[in-house]
Amino acid sequence: MINLHVHTWRCRHAIGTAMEMAEEAARARLRVLGFAEHAPLPEEIDGWHLPLIEFPAYVAEVEEARSRHPELEILLGLEMDFIPEYEEFITEFASQTSLDYVIGSVHYIDGWNFDYEGALAEWEKRDRAEVYHRYFHLIREMVERIPFEIVGHLDLPKKFGHRLPPELWDEVEATLEAIRNKGLVLELNTAGLRREIAEAYPEGRILRRAAELRIPVTLGTDAHEPEHVAAGLDQALAYLGTLGYEEIIYFRRRRQLALPLAELRKSP
Repeated sequence: MINLHVHTWRCRHAIGTAMEMAEEAARARLRVLGFAEHAPLPEEIDGWHLPLIEFPAYVAEVEEARSRHPELEILLGLEMDFIPEYEEFITEFASQTSLDYVIGSVHYIDGWNFDYEGALAEWEKRDRAEVYHRYFHLIREMVERIPFEIVGHLDLPKKFGHRLPPELWDEVEATLEAIRNKGLVLELNTAGLRREIAEAYPEGRILRRAAELRIPVTLGTDAHEPEHVAAGLDQALAYLGTLGYEEIIYFRRRRQLALPLAELRKSP
């Protein structure tokens, strides 16, 4: 099994060290474990990101977990927030060849962290269609302008139950086309199964369309604590099989690799 989306205590809104996450992954008999800590920003905006000064310590902790758990392939990644005003810094930081991969994500719409429970009241002031329109526009900007490998939890705005308005399907089509044209990988993120929406990201219709467009996929649980390291992966793997996917993608030093679904299903 593969999980490329794991956070540690260093992002300030998760619990568990890299070693504790790796120990749980070993217990769950994962094949590949990828750490994707929230990448530093040039200035702190809400306390959610790895402080820039702590980046070397984060790397060292992942390396230590790798040395202690040779039965796992442990990867060093980042989840990079796309915030247009920080584009120059983000582009430079995301270009590091020492990383195995970067997940590109959008959590902020013009300064509003729509993913945060503490900012839920803002939803009452917003038009849902406008939120999604802006969200997909930012995703496409990110796809075109930032060096990364994986599109993280596409359709994240549904997290608290605000589903994609049907009339905005053209935005989805345009976004998937951009992802395909750039040769990027789409993440099937199981964290939504643990939220109010009770559904993985992205929703089934989007994932089916991605399969039709032959957009490759990877898996992530978005774990912010050890008990979620393997949460929902079996369910996700089975679902991908019904869509005709035959392999799961992962990365090593920015190079794309794949494990066949059939092989993963045989894993103990």
